[in-house]
Amino acid sequence: MRPVPYPLTILLVLAGWLPLSLVAQTDPDTIQLRPIHAAMFTKAEAAIDAKEYTKAEMLYTQLIDANANPILATLGRAQARIAQGDIKGARKDYQMILKQYPTQYQALVEIGKTYGATGELEKAISYFDKAVAADSTHKLGYAYRGMAYREMKQYEPAIWNYTESLRRDSADLQLRYYRAECYNFSHQSDLAQQDLEFIIRIDSTHRLALTNLAFSLLDQGLYQEAEIHYKRLQRIYPGDQYILNNYGFLKHKLGQTEEGLELIRRALIVNPDNSYAYKYRALIYLDQGKTDEACQAIQTALKMGYTEKYGPDVSELKATYCD
Repeated sequence: MRPVPYPLTILLVLAGWLPLSLVAQTDPDTIQLRPIHAAMFTKAEAAIDAKEYTKAEMLYTQLIDANANPILATLGRAQARIAQGDIKGARKDYQMILKQYPTQYQALVEIGKTYGATGELEKAISYFDKAVAADSTHKLGYAYRGMAYREMKQYEPAIWNYTESLRRDSADLQLRYYRAECYNFSHQSDLAQQDLEFIIRIDSTHRLALTNLAFSLLDQGLYQEAEIHYKRLQRIYPGDQYILNNYGFLKHKLGQTEEGLELIRRALIVNPDNSYAYKYRALIYLDQGKTDEACQAIQTALKMGYTEKYGPDVSELKATYCD
């Protein structure tokens, strides 16, 4: 059994790997700028905030040409280029910094993130390794290295890196959620539960934490407790396909199989390509001794890409019951 499969869509990849934030290792306040250059930095930052990325790129280029805090200006130009979809141009900017300053932390992290966003995860990790070696006190190198390992489905190193990042910033709820996800993926639901409950104590409306906490209880066989959460979630999010299929499987475990199958049917109305729902339907049919119907559901789950997205368990069901 696996957690609620909210995979990283391209929007989440862009939000996670390429946030529009500029945290430079070189503090501009420590560098004496001419008033005209300080004003240009202010205008460039305002252009970023206004999503006027072409204007921001032009201003940062002028600052680079003027040798006015060139590291910060180059990081800013890379940020503007990423916002325009020019990842290659941004990488050239980061490489320009690293050629002169090979251990510049922000450039190492940022170039690693660009490779993470394009799926070149091993290359991304190589840069995050360098960032951690350059500055082991900062959370970002660990955090993004954890994200890369998570994308590679290497959950133990992902957990280790998220843990190291949280040691440096225990209040980061997003990192704690990512770690909880990895705990769930690696069948350590009790540890996932601890992280998710921590998040919910601080943010009682955190949708993904609430949803995955319910799953963690289901995965541990704590069906009565899980039902309390799923009842609430279904009231709040009645059309959520993953809540529907997970709650459907829980209903089966509680001895209410027909209700469970109906919830799974509703999940498939919301999204006919929900391979997770077909997996749960197959498990219910297997419990009922309906091997032919189970194998049909298993084949459909595989056709929908279950194995590639979530792991080998459906393939293992196929090998055990259908081959």
